[in-house]
Amino acid sequence: PLSPLRVPIHSLHPSVATYVPNHTTTTMLGRHLHRFPVRIPAALFRALSSSSSVGTAPLSGPKSTATALYFWGSNSHSQLPTLEGSTFTSPRRVNISEVIASLDYEADGDPKPDDVTLKHFRVGKGANTALTFTRRGKDEDRTYVYGDGKYVKAGRVEGLPDAGVEDVVLGPSNLAVVVGVEDRQRVYMCGLGGSVLHGFGQLGLGPNVADEGKDYVAVPELVESLVEDETPLQGLALAANHSVALTAPLDGGEATEVLTAGSGQYGKLGNVDAVDQLYFEPVETLSLLPEPCVQVSAGSTFTYALDASGVVHSWGKNEAGQLGLGGGLSMDVYAMESMPQPLEALEQIGERVRQVAAGYNHGAALGE
Repeated sequence: PLSPLRVPIHSLHPSVATYVPNHTTTTMLGRHLHRFPVRIPAALFRALSSSSSVGTAPLSGPKSTATALYFWGSNSHSQLPTLEGSTFTSPRRVNISEVIASLDYEADGDPKPDDVTLKHFRVGKGANTALTFTRRGKDEDRTYVYGDGKYVKAGRVEGLPDAGVEDVVLGPSNLAVVVGVEDRQRVYMCGLGGSVLHGFGQLGLGPNVADEGKDYVAVPELVESLVEDETPLQGLALAANHSVALTAPLDGGEATEVLTAGSGQYGKLGNVDAVDQLYFEPVETLSLLPEPCVQVSAGSTFTYALDASGVVHSWGKNEAGQLGLGGGLSMDVYAMESMPQPLEALEQIGERVRQVAAGYNHGAALGE
């Protein structure tokens, strides 16, 4: 769809609906491209609601007091901890105690502790999984990555503070670890920061161009451009070649700030000029909105921000209608918006959006 499709979900809640903009390759919506809202039959909701969406990682991973994890799908890069086999077509149970038993505590010269528990877990956009473990009653956290080690090294994530890991965000080729320090957050990032072909800066660490025209960081480094003003964070999203962060209100205020870094191709950083940003910089026009932004999400070549009044703002590449701004079917591969644009199709029908998510070249919004 080139603009949002309405998905009634009255069977779950009478005041909630889902809108799906952008490109689709399925026949469930009846067309391959939609640029304006189209109603989706309620009977389809059960199928749609089971799909995962790509969007902002809230700065708190899934907390676990359970004894088991369940994994399924491809295990081509050993991204499913302790499981042997290439593909699992149904969920397989993994005892958390078995995963803990495989950890490398003895490598530090200490006996393996018996008070280790799973703190939270994340499944990445690439072929990897991240698990963070903690010790009961002690300030000691360890994060491990399982799977493809091409850009993000598999094994224990080194270079982090000893404690305070609040969340882990796995991008297609990079990793961010959010560490709480008092009432603020510190973000550490590593992985592929860009290339000559696709642009540089998605780690927000400044110039760090290595040989062969690639920017690669093996051990997570503190993202200084996200801590300069000592502003707490409430959202972080990683895409293929750019990243977006959202600050939280400071000292009881309401103001927030959306910051982007990485490749400026297709205007996906939202600052008019299609140039790379090596550090996180604010999207200036969003700071002028009457209501602060409350959520961000990053698609492959585009970005969403949701403000407190329920309005979605989108920018970046739009060849498949992923911005939800409408347009004719003659839109070409160069269609784009280099500044945030309000998604008027939802405003015109009086829809107040509660949550937005960006996929590869499609999006979704939860309305009320």
